[in-house]
Amino acid sequence: MDIKISQTNKELSSVGGLVLFKELTNKILPESVFTKKHLPSLKSGIRRNVEKFKQLLFGFHAGAVCLDDIDKLSSDQGFDAINSRNSYSSKSHGNFLRSFNPLQCKELNVLLLQMAFSLRKILFPNQQSITFDIDSTQNEQFGKKMEGVKMNYAGIEGLSTIQVFDEHGLQYWHDVRPGNAHTAEGALEIIHRLFYNLDEQMKGLTRYVRADSGYCKIGFFHACTAKNAQFVVCMRKLMFRPLLSKISNWTSQDQEDPDRIKFVGNRECEIGETTYSPKNSHETFRVVILRSLKSDAVNKLFFTEEDYDYYGWVSNISDDMSSVDVIKFYRKRGHCENFIRETKNGFDLHHYPCQKIIANKAYGLIASFAYNIVRFIALKDNPNNPKFAKAIRFKFVHIPCQIVRHARDLSFRFMGSHYKGVINWLMEIRKMSVGFHTKAT
Repeated sequence: MDIKISQTNKELSSVGGLVLFKELTNKILPESVFTKKHLPSLKSGIRRNVEKFKQLLFGFHAGAVCLDDIDKLSSDQGFDAINSRNSYSSKSHGNFLRSFNPLQCKELNVLLLQMAFSLRKILFPNQQSITFDIDSTQNEQFGKKMEGVKMNYAGIEGLSTIQVFDEHGLQYWHDVRPGNAHTAEGALEIIHRLFYNLDEQMKGLTRYVRADSGYCKIGFFHACTAKNAQFVVCMRKLMFRPLLSKISNWTSQDQEDPDRIKFVGNRECEIGETTYSPKNSHETFRVVILRSLKSDAVNKLFFTEEDYDYYGWVSNISDDMSSVDVIKFYRKRGHCENFIRETKNGFDLHHYPCQKIIANKAYGLIASFAYNIVRFIALKDNPNNPKFAKAIRFKFVHIPCQIVRHARDLSFRFMGSHYKGVINWLMEIRKMSVGFHTKAT
C-alpha cells in the first residue's frame, strides 16, 4: 500500500506531556519561592528571570542538551505554549546564567536541597532513616579559555562537580569547581547545610552518610559526628595498613551462603575488625577490613600480609550493625554512580556550555532541579523500579497533541489513549501539598 503525504494547517506538538511538567514545576517551585538571593534581578523585577529559569527547566525536561536547543524547541507549538508564547533566545539564557553571583548560586543550592526534602516527604512520608551519598566527578572540557579548566590527578583537563544524592536518587547538592579541586573540597559546608535543613524539614530520622576514600579525613568524620550522622567511608590503604597487625581474628565466609560477601573478581574473602584513633582527636572509630588471597599466593603453605589484597572502611556505626552489614550497606553507594551517570547522560552534564565558571554553576544547578522533577515522576510512577530520563521522556514528555487556540483560550488536545493518563496525573499533582522552610542557613 502506498503512503500518501498531505499537509494540515492544524498546530501540532511532539512534547504535549510538558503540560504535566509545567503543572508539577509550578506546584513545587512557585514564583513566590524565588527571591533576589536566589536569582539575579532585572530593573523590571525578578519575574522575567523566573520565566527564564523555568524555560531552561522545561528545555531539560524535553531533552535539550545545550542552550542552542532552546531555540529549536521554541519552534514547537507545544513548547512555545508552555512558555506562554514568551520564549527567550539562547543568547538571553546565556546572559541570564552569566548574571549570577556566587552567593546566589549558594542559595540556589540550598533551595535545591529544600526542594529534595519536600519531594522526599511526598514520596516516602513514613521512612525512619535517610542515607546521603556524596561524591565528585570529572567533566572533561575542551574550551581553552574556560574559567576553572584545570588538569586533575588523572591527567584530564576539565571541571569538577561535587554532588549529593539520597538512597532513592533525589539530588541535594550540585557544585561546579575547578578541575584540580580535591574531591572533598567543600564537603564540610555541605554536611552542615544538609543536616541543618534536615532538622528544619524532617526531624527524627536516623541519618547515614556514605563516601569514598577521598573523604577519609578527620574533619569529615567530625562533621558527621557533630550532626549525629552515622557514616561509612572507604579507607585509604595508607591509613588501614598500620592497623592490620591489630586484627587477630579473621572470619571466613560461609561458602554455601549465596548472599555472602565476595572480593573483587568474585574471590572468596575474610573479614576482620579493629579500631582507629586519629591523631589530635579524642574519637575512636570502628574499622572493618576485607581481605582475599592474591592469585599467585593460593598454593602457599604459609601466608603473610603481603599475600592478601585488602579493602577497608572506617565508620562510627555501632555494633548494632554487623561487619558484614556495614560492607553491604556501603556497597549500595554504587547507586550514586548511576545517578551521577544519569545527570551526565540524561541531561548532558558531561560538559558545561559557558566560559564563566559561575554561569556553569548556575547551569548545573538548573539541570539538577530538572533532574529532581524527572526523578520524582519516575519514583511516583514506579517506586520499586524507577526509570531514568530517557524512558520518562518517552512515556511522559513526548506525547503528541494538537494545539488549539480560540480567543484567549488555549487547549492541548490529546488522543483518547493519552487523555485519561494526563488527566489522572494532573489531578494527582494538584492534590499534592508541598512546603518549604526558607529560613536562612
